[in-house]
Amino acid sequence: MGGLKSFFLSLALKIICYRGAACRAAYEPAVAKRVGDAVLVSPCRSFSVVILKRALRYYRAATSFRRRKGVGDLRPSHVPPDFGDCPFNRLAIVANLMNTRPILVEGRGMQRFFLAIFLMIVTPLSAFAWGQEGHSIVAEIAQRRLSPQAAAMVSTLLGPGVSLGSIASWADDVRDSRPKTYNWHFVSIPITRATYDPTVDCKPDPDKGDCVVAEVDRAGKDINCATDPVARAEALKFLVHFVGDLHQPFHTVLEEIGMNNHSVTTRIGGETCGKSCAFYQLKSTDENLHTVWDSSLIKKEVYGWGAYVDRLENGWLKTANVAAVQAGDPAAWAVETHGVAMAVFSETPADNFLDDAYFDKEIGIVDQQLGRAGLRLAKLLNDPVSCQ
Repeated sequence: MGGLKSFFLSLALKIICYRGAACRAAYEPAVAKRVGDAVLVSPCRSFSVVILKRALRYYRAATSFRRRKGVGDLRPSHVPPDFGDCPFNRLAIVANLMNTRPILVEGRGMQRFFLAIFLMIVTPLSAFAWGQEGHSIVAEIAQRRLSPQAAAMVSTLLGPGVSLGSIASWADDVRDSRPKTYNWHFVSIPITRATYDPTVDCKPDPDKGDCVVAEVDRAGKDINCATDPVARAEALKFLVHFVGDLHQPFHTVLEEIGMNNHSVTTRIGGETCGKSCAFYQLKSTDENLHTVWDSSLIKKEVYGWGAYVDRLENGWLKTANVAAVQAGDPAAWAVETHGVAMAVFSETPADNFLDDAYFDKEIGIVDQQLGRAGLRLAKLLNDPVSCQ
């Protein structure tokens, strides 16, 4: 049985682990003392409290788990501690699930093991920038501002009647099948640094690519200059998506995988509840800070992304200084977005509890970032490009 456990844990570690030897050296020995030498523990930095709560909830439901003090109880004291740059992670949970003293009948150990492996695999490693709503909003704003020449180009590359909003999340769909595009979705700038250093923040990785700043530049040229029509169409799809990514604040942040590992609890009624919901009627939801900015705030404002575009057209976009917004280049836009991320992160409550007060304070920033992205995407598509 021990050999089978070790095999599956080794396989899982190879699949999801991306952290290096320094993290492993700091992390594994201390965890091994808690869970036993026979269990492999991943040095991966992919855990959040959200995952722990979900794992415990599903685990207890599936095994009719009964909490007993000191016997089969996964209390916080049983979970490996945070080791600085290496927070406890999914495989640490797996190790705890398998090594908790059983109170169930013989034979349930394998059930617990495979359940733990399932929980680890099905939980996504990271979220993508903006949800499909945000990307479609950016694309629709740009489409409404295309010049006749740019509109004709889009129609030629995508096909008659195909909207930019309908392909705005294509880059996310192909992310797994095209691993060399992985790093194109973000630029990892330390939260404490306000400047962009391409030699560090956009350093090419032969397996995962460079960063969103470089790809926006490339895609903008490939749309006009590539000789293969398929390559031009894909460049358009990439550009639409990555201009959106470039304006999601936490896709410019290095720490905690763009705050994917920063756990928060939300209890927001927002505008979709009409502010008529009593606080006690709202459901608390465990999320991470990245996901909140991807889609949660947008979904609490309107039910459909088209309505959000109309709201921006009658609000932020109506008063925006278009020429000033469209000035600059992708590198400058990345620095600007990172400044937004620094400010937003500083406003995160110390207890990581996000309520309607947080929503009211930050939804204007969401409007601003989506509006900026849409206007800048339109500019990139409308402006002539030299293929020299």
